[in-house]
Amino acid sequence: MLRGWVHARKQAAPMPVLAALLISGGMLWAHHVKASTLDVASFERELVNQVFMVEGKTFEPVVVTEADGSMRVETNLGTFEGQWNMVDQTICIYFDDGPKAGETCGKIRRIAEGRYETSFGDRLTLLKPSS
Repeated sequence: MLRGWVHARKQAAPMPVLAALLISGGMLWAHHVKASTLDVASFERELVNQVFMVEGKTFEPVVVTEADGSMRVETNLGTFEGQWNMVDQTICIYFDDGPKAGETCGKIRRIAEGRYETSFGDRLTLLKPSS
């Protein structure tokens, strides 16, 4: 579907979005917010230029997203630089190395205020705006 987008992005203007939402696990935290799948506009509004904790992983990743499509994942295993892109309701992230090396694509749902999950069960908690 979005295969090859990393190479195409080098020639096109960057498309703002997130990406680290694909590196987690953990328990669902219920709240009074209706779950909904994010589209590009919602993603840009809620998740770009943010810092997240990914729940349930032994390496406790913290993800930092930037509007230029770059991202950084900081863990006790090291720091990994990556890229993200979102089209419609599908987000893809790409890392050259680390636990999530290669391309991973999926959907992101808001499950509560400041809490999100990916289509493959990863859970994210918004920590603070990135500086």
